Amino acid sequence: MAEEYMLTGNDRNRQRTLLKWAIIVALIAVAVLVPLAWVLSNSRDNTGSASDRYATGTTPIEAVQNWVEQVNETHASSFKHLQTRDYLDYSVILYELPSYSDEMLWYQRVKGSDDNWYIDDVTDGSGGFLVDTAGGSPPYIRWTTGKLIGPTIFFGRAVSDEVAAVEFEMRDGQTVRASVIDGLFVVVCGTSWQEEAVRALDADGEVLSERVFVRI
Repeated sequence: MAEEYMLTGNDRNRQRTLLKWAIIVALIAVAVLVPLAWVLSNSRDNTGSASDRYATGTTPIEAVQNWVEQVNETHASSFKHLQTRDYLDYSVILYELPSYSDEMLWYQRVKGSDDNWYIDDVTDGSGGFLVDTAGGSPPYIRWTTGKLIGPTIFFGRAVSDEVAAVEFEMRDGQTVRASVIDGLFVVVCGTSWQEEAVRALDADGEVLSERVFVRI
């Protein structure tokens, strides 16, 4: 005859504790997996698979223009492509919407190949007003900061024709330099986001002006 096992008070408490923790773990799993599933369902793979959320195009510029038409229909007709910069396997598109403001630069990052391009990660409106200057008189550059998924991007205009490059020294120790092309620059700084100093450089690499940020 099989022996009958009687639960003691300690056994019952242990079972209640295990059940409580199982419920907590299940709730945490739901809280993590549901948002993750939503993100994955709205993302694209490296081949640019279709997604209703992001615009596509046969060129990087067309993909961005289609995106602008979706989110800013009022000013989309004034879309003006300024420059395309490549970063790793991405392209960063700088553009203007003059009917909105000629004091603002916009950007998006696209990915793809051949005639299949798509917005890789949607920025929060794509840009900002150029309000900062590297110190000196006259001013030499104006820039703004954008946040991509992963890297931070600084982009703007050279105010003076003397400026051939700009240099951002970051708080984590890295220094990133980019050439000025047609009066515009794009600096991609990996995952770092706090600049310590910004410099405008001439064609010989000499510093025309510098702005150093004091951290409190």
